Amino acid sequence: MLARVRTHLSIRNLQYRLEEKNRELSDALNQLRAAQHKIVHQEKMAALGQLVAGIAHEINTPLGAIRASAENISYTTENAFHQIHLIIPKKC
Repeated sequence: MLARVRTHLSIRNLQYRLEEKNRELSDALNQLRAAQHKIVHQEKMAALGQLVAGIAHEINTPLGAIRASAENISYTTENAFHQIHLIIPKKC
């Protein structure tokens, strides 16, 4: 009978340790899932940042060309107005 009690105590002890290990594994799994979620979120944000930077570049490039053209037109027009008296003679 004593051997049976020892066996049952041993089994209960092993069950308790198994339950404890299962809790530890469950906690570790939850931590891994949280870390994975965080990493996926960070990767999405990085991809979004790159997309926004690319769009900004695509918008800024034509705007820069338009601005440069407008400045050239403005400069040329201003010069033409300053030199118009050389082209059109004054009537007396």
